[in-house]
Amino acid sequence: MKLIRSVVLVFICSLFLFCNSTKEPKMDYENGVIVETRSDKKMKAEGYNLGIILNSEVEGDCPYVIQLVSDPNTMFDPIDLSEDHKVNGQKVWFTYNPLRMKNRCDKANPVSLEKIVIKDD
Repeated sequence: MKLIRSVVLVFICSLFLFCNSTKEPKMDYENGVIVETRSDKKMKAEGYNLGIILNSEVEGDCPYVIQLVSDPNTMFDPIDLSEDHKVNGQKVWFTYNPLRMKNRCDKANPVSLEKIVIKDD
């Protein structure tokens, strides 16, 4: 009887140890819960902001803005966005410097990008 209990206990412990997923969790936006991966935590620690590039063809709007994921009401007008990053809906990590110039559109503040990295999903 003790042997059976020991075997069952070892089996249950091994299930917990060996069945854990080695994949990092993805960011989950659908349920309003953000689960950060290790690389996300590293980017935040290095001072990066997570944003989504949005395109607009409406007259008077900035052609491309970066919307902060953490605060969707905050948008930036990157004056030096490269052609490689002009993709609507693309998630990027970026650092920036605010600019003291007249806004080119009403909804976004002008910024100069220091660094920008496409987010791996």
